Amino acid sequence: MEPNSPTDTPTTAEDATKPKQKKIYGQFLWALVALIVIGFVAQYALSPDTIVRVECKDIKGGLSCSITQSESSAKNLNVCWDINRVCKNGLRSSTRKCHKALLEPGVPAQTAVAFADFTNYENCGKVSAVVVENLIAVPVWLFLPENSK
Repeated sequence: MEPNSPTDTPTTAEDATKPKQKKIYGQFLWALVALIVIGFVAQYALSPDTIVRVECKDIKGGLSCSITQSESSAKNLNVCWDINRVCKNGLRSSTRKCHKALLEPGVPAQTAVAFADFTNYENCGKVSAVVVENLIAVPVWLFLPENSK
């Protein structure tokens, strides 16, 4: 078939718009699929039902931190938090900890934090208060470096 044959040339206005409609339709479908995927990702990553708690207690040489989540299904999460200590001598001592775990509802995951990981550890002495702050929990497939806030 020759390129300029009558069968290659659109004969009506409707025929002339068909290739453009296919291209626009294909782009629309890709955009719709991308939007749906983003919606599922956002729902999973930002589910308001997921409540993560971190509690830390003194152990020999550091702290033992217990991480629990309250949602009805297990989640593979990367959880990061800051531990801020107020020393009796007025200094502040802090560290950031991240822990990756498959968290079953109500079943705590454990991790340890060494006192040596804290800033001002050597100069702190006795501690008057410990606070866990800046808690972030995201699905493990989202990159969350330990030093992110």
